[in-house]
Amino acid sequence: IDRYGWLGILPFGLNETMNNGLDGVGACCPSDCQGECCMNTPSLRRKGPTACGWRDNKKDVQFVEAIIKWTTENSCVDPEKVFAMGFSNGGIFVNYLA
Repeated sequence: IDRYGWLGILPFGLNETMNNGLDGVGACCPSDCQGECCMNTPSLRRKGPTACGWRDNKKDVQFVEAIIKWTTENSCVDPEKVFAMGFSNGGIFVNYLA
């Protein structure tokens, strides 16, 4: 905060198997469809427990509220100047937060 005047907090989302997708696109596909199957087919859109997606907006909003609360209590941050951004499902969630 002192050097740049802002603080970045970068949480990762998890799917139902508690995988955040950092292992690549395969983390979002079913176990029977990895590699080329996952990258080049509609299998990426299957909505099993391993699919990456946004499902529980109530818990997600509570999580964001907890991050903001903790940050304002433990650092010099103005809660009126909080910005959010996201990519893909994160972008949809940011729109929901607005």
